[in-house]
Amino acid sequence: MFIEPAALLVFLMATTAICITPGPDMLYILANGLTKGPAAGFTAACGMALGMVCHTAAVALGLSALLATVPLAFEIVRYVGAAYLLWLAVKSFREPAIQVGAVETAAAPLRRIFWQALATNLLNPKIALFYLAFLPQFASPANGSVAGQLLMLGVLFVIVGLLVDSVIGVLSGRVGLTLLRNRQVAAALKWLPGVVFIGLAARLVLAERR
Repeated sequence: MFIEPAALLVFLMATTAICITPGPDMLYILANGLTKGPAAGFTAACGMALGMVCHTAAVALGLSALLATVPLAFEIVRYVGAAYLLWLAVKSFREPAIQVGAVETAAAPLRRIFWQALATNLLNPKIALFYLAFLPQFASPANGSVAGQLLMLGVLFVIVGLLVDSVIGVLSGRVGLTLLRNRQVAAALKWLPGVVFIGLAARLVLAERR
């Protein structure tokens, strides 16, 4: 089992371009970094990465094809995901105001951020369909096990995505630490995660199934 070097190079270039393009996952990571610090931004990136690992396994096992061939399955996942995001928005709005000058996030909130990031990623059926459409383009039966190739490509995608998202999470956290020293900015940023969650929910519901 192997992947031709030329195809692998094209895959890595395409993956890098995809990962640096702003999207829902990046917005979630930015929101956590800006409002809760570098550790929160990095933790959100790790949660998203684990979600992508799960999507990779689903594609290799053929589970993602279910979402593509059974419209009801897609709709159920989509609306459950949107409802979850709206619930997160309500929780975020009800949280206490961000403390001016806050520099660290407690361990418990970091765990919560990780699991929320994982759930947000897994409950987005558009990601599963993207993986189902993207990864097989670089796998060939002539090179051995297609499932093995899909797993390898998915892991490479996750690694590149985690590197990019980690940098974004940490840098946005550093910026957030500076911004949070200002009382007015801290008060405004308090609403950012909730607004992001509502936006992601709306995007999930309104996006066309492709």
